[in-house]
Amino acid sequence: KVYPYWIKLAASITGFLILSAITYQILRTPDLTIKRTGYGETATYILPDSSVITLNANSSLEYADNWQQPGVREVWLDGEAFFQITRTSQNTSSQLPAKFIVHTPQIDVEVLGTKFNVQDRRGKTTVVLNSGKVVLNSNVGNGPKMVMQPGDYVELSETKAQFDRKVVDPAQFSSWMEHKLIMDNTTLGEIAPVIEDYFGLTVKFDDNELANKALTGSIPTDSLDKFLAVLSASTGVQIQIKNTTLLLRNNEDQ
Repeated sequence: KVYPYWIKLAASITGFLILSAITYQILRTPDLTIKRTGYGETATYILPDSSVITLNANSSLEYADNWQQPGVREVWLDGEAFFQITRTSQNTSSQLPAKFIVHTPQIDVEVLGTKFNVQDRRGKTTVVLNSGKVVLNSNVGNGPKMVMQPGDYVELSETKAQFDRKVVDPAQFSSWMEHKLIMDNTTLGEIAPVIEDYFGLTVKFDDNELANKALTGSIPTDSLDKFLAVLSASTGVQIQIKNTTLLLRNNEDQ
């Protein structure tokens, strides 16, 4: 007769602990806003601090409805986005700008007031700085840091614990906001993942050598039909679509 009493007591305590844990989790977890774009879609959003974020196709951004930690604004990116960050004060008595952090699996991008592009795809994060100044904190290996200057392109993958940096024309990497792809001696092999990210098509080459064909110029990205028409005319390749696969082949293979 003693055992049922203790069983009931243990069950009551367990139920109370579970309820307390759920209540704590609800209270400590901020309400998250999630913004998403589909294939072939871009969208612009204004964050609670008036910063402007433009999401590229097939991307998502998460952030708390109210910034939880004073002086820190955080977002989590999957895909690609262009950021125009508003400078704010950490508190009413300080004119120091609050931190703005963009999180990806490979890099945390710490920002003041600036414009930059971040892409996180296929286990690799790239950051291109248009203006201002950002600090990159690696989440790979020993976590090196890097300070970027305008015009810098920095890349870090999940398999490499070192930043790769080069100087580029930032406009080339944010041209997607104007619904076009700018190429500078860009190969079809480099364009293939762009097609997959923008339009959700798997690209295959009938001839592997075709992937090395390079292009310079621009192609509109606001329409798949228009994109493929310009690509075919510019390269002289034949393009076929079957279900979700896009096949590129030389015209002489017809």
